[in-house]
Amino acid sequence: CAARNDSASGAQVIDGSLRIDDASNQFMTRTPSSGGNRKTWTWSGWVKRQQLADKQTIMFAETDNSNQTSFGLLHPTATPPSGFYLRSEIGGTVVNAQTEATLRDLSNFYHIVVACDTTQSVADDRVKVYINGILQTWSTSPGMSQNASLEINHTVQQELFAQDGSADLDANVSQLYFIDGLALGPGYFGYTDPLTNTWRPKQ
Repeated sequence: CAARNDSASGAQVIDGSLRIDDASNQFMTRTPSSGGNRKTWTWSGWVKRQQLADKQTIMFAETDNSNQTSFGLLHPTATPPSGFYLRSEIGGTVVNAQTEATLRDLSNFYHIVVACDTTQSVADDRVKVYINGILQTWSTSPGMSQNASLEINHTVQQELFAQDGSADLDANVSQLYFIDGLALGPGYFGYTDPLTNTWRPKQ
């Protein structure tokens, strides 16, 4: 029988992408008319960095200066350098979480999955980040309390590639998904090619 497209060795790599340039003030916003699940959601996308010099926001949302959530890519002088971060501020309590891994490759796409479920009893399980299908370890845990309601999926402006209404990402992006109410693993979006042992997107 014929192989399925999402598992065959000839499956798509990254067909087409959107180029985001912060110098040209390029970003997207949406303010939902009704709220989604602020405790449980998944963001998935393929991101190819264009520079390492700056901290770069992928997604940002805030009610006010004391309540905001964002995640993105770190600069080379951060600790650890050039990694992935999630910043959560709830009622003025700030946690800046970073993964151990560094993301310095400018020639290839990274597949990033952020799976949030603050109902989990174990603190490190409340936000899981996967890079190219691999669960990342935190150098600093997100640390939010159990059942915390984040600003992402709230009825406030949701910003892609920006922070505080200002463009903040230099990257190519492709196949972006936001799943409301489910914390999904990377296998819903990608698979390991058995011939090349590389992580590739599902159709």
